[in-house]
Amino acid sequence: MTLRHPASHGRADATQAEFVEWLASNEHLVQELHLVGDGCPDLLVGTTWGEFVVVEAKTRTGRLTVKQKLWHWKWRRFPRCMPKSVTELRAWMEKRKREYERRRAA
Repeated sequence: MTLRHPASHGRADATQAEFVEWLASNEHLVQELHLVGDGCPDLLVGTTWGEFVVVEAKTRTGRLTVKQKLWHWKWRRFPRCMPKSVTELRAWMEKRKREYERRRAA
């Protein structure tokens, strides 16, 4: 029996619920996209500082599918992250906010 990636069946990765909870508790807007398929990331996030970012939720051992790699390559100029824990997501969001604020101040 071949095990398939959760997204291939429209299921969210195990970390996604934790990410949604953390993002929402920090007042970010979250739209779940994992059912879109075709390599689309799991979450669209409207940040508290006014920027859209996408999040590809992964487990500790999770890897991108071929379709996900293609999506990320096509959309590489836009902010996106692939955290494997809330700690990684929080660090990425904090760094992204600092970069955004630095650009706005320049």
